[in-house]
Amino acid sequence: MIRRAAKEDNSRVLSFLAQEGSLNTTFFAHIEKYGYEKDFQDIWIYNGEQNETLAVIMRHFNALYLYSRDSLLDYDVLSSFVSFIGADVISGKLEILSEIALSVEGMVLEPSRHMVLARPESLVPCGAVERGRVEDCQELSELIYSIPEFARFYSSRLEIERGIRRRMELGICRYFVLRQDGVIASQAYTCLLYTS
Repeated sequence: MIRRAAKEDNSRVLSFLAQEGSLNTTFFAHIEKYGYEKDFQDIWIYNGEQNETLAVIMRHFNALYLYSRDSLLDYDVLSSFVSFIGADVISGKLEILSEIALSVEGMVLEPSRHMVLARPESLVPCGAVERGRVEDCQELSELIYSIPEFARFYSSRLEIERGIRRRMELGICRYFVLRQDGVIASQAYTCLLYTS
């Protein structure tokens, strides 16, 4: 059974997602930022017969995110649900996307990847990388919005700028930039990982 999640389900949802936390950073970021009561974001829990959580599904604007730790899902039910929601882009584990690929039409499937740095001592410092500052928010948002694959998730460049500024001011994210001829050419950021 798939049912809509509410604020009261937050600890259940976050605990389930924390099983593979680095794979689910998008879930954590969107839930932390927007919660359960926005018209552009919905979260559902896919329950098994014993009311155990089998999957969490999130719609954020025109994108759908799927997470399940194991492949114990009824893929016909999941495919029907995903088709009913009608997202443009579906992200999730390759195993899940492979199971529903033939049943969903007109949707782009983007496999998520779970990457963890196992040997931090192998990192080589780069002196050209610097910490992003609040003054960089506009330029960072322009860079992100100029990339179609990222821009499709936002309604405007200003939305991106406000989000970056808020995350910097709250200390939830750390931004790093690489400049070429004084212009930001590349950026990366880290977010706090919520586990409860």
